[in-house]
Amino acid sequence: MEQLGQSDESPFRLLLAFGLALLIITAWQSFFGPKNRPVPETGPRQEAETPARPEEPPAPTEGGPLERSEDPENENGIENPSEALSAGAAEEVILENDRLRLVFHNRGAVLTHAYLKGYEDKDGGDNDLVSPACDLLEAYPLAVVTEDQTYNTMLNEALFHVERSEADGASSVIFRYMDEHGNGAAKTVVLPDGEGALDLTLSLHRAGGEISPVPIRWGPGFAGLTKLQARNPYNQQDYAALSLGGSFKKVRKAKKAKIQEYGTDTGVEWAAASNNYFAAVFVPEAPLPQATVVHIPLTDEQKELFPADSVIALDLPLPEHVRLHLIPKRYALLREMGGNFTRLADWGRFLGPICVVLFWGMEKLHSFTGNYGFSIILLTLVVKLLFFPFTHKSMVMMKQMGEGMKKLQPQVDRLKAKYKKLGQSMENRQKMNEEMMALYQREGINPMANMAGCLPILLQMPIFFALFTLLPRSIELRGAPFVMWIQDLSIYDPYFITPIGMGVAMCFSTLMTSSQMQGAQKTMMWMMPVFFTFICLRAPAGLTIYWLTNTLLSMVQQGLINRQFRVKKEAEQKSRKSTPKKQSKKSHG
Repeated sequence: MEQLGQSDESPFRLLLAFGLALLIITAWQSFFGPKNRPVPETGPRQEAETPARPEEPPAPTEGGPLERSEDPENENGIENPSEALSAGAAEEVILENDRLRLVFHNRGAVLTHAYLKGYEDKDGGDNDLVSPACDLLEAYPLAVVTEDQTYNTMLNEALFHVERSEADGASSVIFRYMDEHGNGAAKTVVLPDGEGALDLTLSLHRAGGEISPVPIRWGPGFAGLTKLQARNPYNQQDYAALSLGGSFKKVRKAKKAKIQEYGTDTGVEWAAASNNYFAAVFVPEAPLPQATVVHIPLTDEQKELFPADSVIALDLPLPEHVRLHLIPKRYALLREMGGNFTRLADWGRFLGPICVVLFWGMEKLHSFTGNYGFSIILLTLVVKLLFFPFTHKSMVMMKQMGEGMKKLQPQVDRLKAKYKKLGQSMENRQKMNEEMMALYQREGINPMANMAGCLPILLQMPIFFALFTLLPRSIELRGAPFVMWIQDLSIYDPYFITPIGMGVAMCFSTLMTSSQMQGAQKTMMWMMPVFFTFICLRAPAGLTIYWLTNTLLSMVQQGLINRQFRVKKEAEQKSRKSTPKKQSKKSHG
């Protein structure tokens, strides 16, 4: 049983509080920080070529299901289901405007590359939203995925007839295929000028009859990672995002093969494949009945070529018309889309409001500084000023308590020695606690005030977690330089200067306050620099700049408080020295 008023009980509670904070940070990193494998040193990704597949689609092996129906009606892009239609050779088709460059292949009428202009990777060339895993697995976005694998293979291996056109400020292409049994599909893609979205018109026929809705897949995988991004555990690889009855659902990758179906009574308003910075969002005219997320594990050989344990594919039963947005996840753009598309920013339900405020502040400051690194520094100063009344009060209380405890320490030691001789019975402990409490009350010291030392950090934890979430997922910081060696605030400091500097600054900050701490509390405070340095080594440089700046500002604040106490102490000592002289003069008078 700990003794009331001794320095051991309050540090125990401090240990519990701080341990909880550390546990939250560790859990956050474990559960929300994907652990990506390093990118192997491989050559550049090959441009879309004709895959090594048969030149002619295989004949259906299951004659029954694929034989012609008696219904030859003209529906959804198939001019005449009774006539066979295909291309004589494989070819690429490119649609392009000032925001997108899309590369299709007529073998299966699939999307093989989707480049967002203006978002090139510094060390990886053009940013392609079609994953390199598609080449690896020989499967591409917009492929047909019905429950009949033979039918799927036939259509996805078929050479579609291609018709291009330009009209009303939009580029378009129609892919059509039909075999002699009335099995085929039509996919119309329209890319308007100046837009980051394309309009899809889809139709599917089987044995002459129409299949609706049309099951289409995005994937496997979404986009790719640069070498630095793949080594960064804070950078998420592909995941699925769904709007289910107005609620946002995020589906992370599983390492094992798994198929998950999602839907509600009100349907799926939109579905997206996404990562930290980009998204491919399917927005139908009416909610979809369901969405299916397929988790595809990779073999060891495949992992050597692609830095992931698995990839995901998004299977959607699409209506005749659907809009596909291929977008950077800029918050302003997501907000313009309306609805709950801002949830694609992936800032979380609870931290989201804090992230919105911090992001707004960072953007306002960036409009003034023109540099996101300096904006983060100024944002830190603003946050520090907002929290100043709370942090200053707690730091002053901590200093007062520390000075008071040092002053009373000889008396506390004498009490401990006295009752140690009398024995450690419950009665003696109670008496010792009562005397200690009386001593503290007489001197105006609250022994529980040492808990206030953690308050400045605990108060800032929501801000820290919000920035922990915001900075690696804000495309505005992607590739944004700061100064000299920091050329991308969204990834870690390549030379670890800022996290190590942060750790050193925290050590000096702890040194400035350690004299007013005792026992376990002092131990915990010295563990903090080591812990925070460790978790920030691979954190985005923007985050370490925030914490380094915050620590330096705290040092300045603590230094001013220490100086005030030192001046006050010196004044009290001078007053005590001068008092006896005045009294002696009075006595002689």
